[in-house]
Amino acid sequence: MNWDLSQWLPLIDDRCFLPWLVKVPTEQEQLRARQITAQQINKLEEIWKASPEAVLEDLEKPGVDDEPHPVLLRYEDAYQYQNIFGPLVKLEADYDKKMKEAQVYSLSLSLSLSLSLALSLSLSLSLSF
Repeated sequence: MNWDLSQWLPLIDDRCFLPWLVKVPTEQEQLRARQITAQQINKLEEIWKASPEAVLEDLEKPGVDDEPHPVLLRYEDAYQYQNIFGPLVKLEADYDKKMKEAQVYSLSLSLSLSLSLALSLSLSLSLSF
């Protein structure tokens, strides 16, 4: 390969994309912009997996930002134990259900009859994740 490396230019200059690649926002657009954290971006991306039309305001809905309580070494009573492990078991069950639904099964069956009237059956099953 004879590539002319002198024609290769960086896409980022002074920690900004070059103006021909990404339009520089106007002053008014910058004032309208919202500051969001990396944590909010990660949560929004997680929500997009289940609901692609989700927007930033969906993060403020109740139940979206609920993190399970941390597991303790000792519990005061069975009620406290159940309140901590109950949501964790439900999260794991929901995750397992989602993974099981994402699996793709393919079944192929062929039946053939030869000239000597011998019956041949072929079955093929494939599983992909």
